[in-house]
Amino acid sequence: ADLSDPAQAAGLGARAAEALGGPVEVLVNNAGASAPMEDRWDEADWERWRRINFDAARLVTSGVATGMEAAGWGRIVNVTGAMTAPSMNAATPAKAALQSWSRTLAMELAPRGVTVNAVAPGRISTEQINERLHPTAESRQAFIDRFVPAGRFGEPEELAVMIVWLCSPLAGYVNGAAIPVDGAMIRVS
Repeated sequence: ADLSDPAQAAGLGARAAEALGGPVEVLVNNAGASAPMEDRWDEADWERWRRINFDAARLVTSGVATGMEAAGWGRIVNVTGAMTAPSMNAATPAKAALQSWSRTLAMELAPRGVTVNAVAPGRISTEQINERLHPTAESRQAFIDRFVPAGRFGEPEELAVMIVWLCSPLAGYVNGAAIPVDGAMIRVS
């Protein structure tokens, strides 16, 4: 589905449940995008980034949460990010909204066996980070030296392991948390 289209995002959860033949048990909302804002007052940019970084997760979740509640079990993990960007970026407040919404939703769904948590990755070695944001070894090292006390970018597996754990029965009492996976980069958030 094109998650920037509210109608497609709203229908995705129900389509997934239909394809599975029952309720979705685990949902990881990991869609997101951002770009530096050339015009910080451009309303269309603010709306586009909010749709992708917050509304899509909210709409997909609405399509699966009822089934999770009825089943008495479910896991929702929302991938957010740093709450303060070094430059104007409309994705940042949208991800902050996603993190705040996750906590409120956790309180509402907890009595019915559903956990909702947020994971806030720092710089993870992905194509987007290594090719678009920090395209040279020098730019990566300069960012690491300034902002990442761990001295390196994280690996995708390091983020994945946290998400998998949050989706497991072992994390049943972890609910409403916002967990950084950022090599201590939180100091700039």
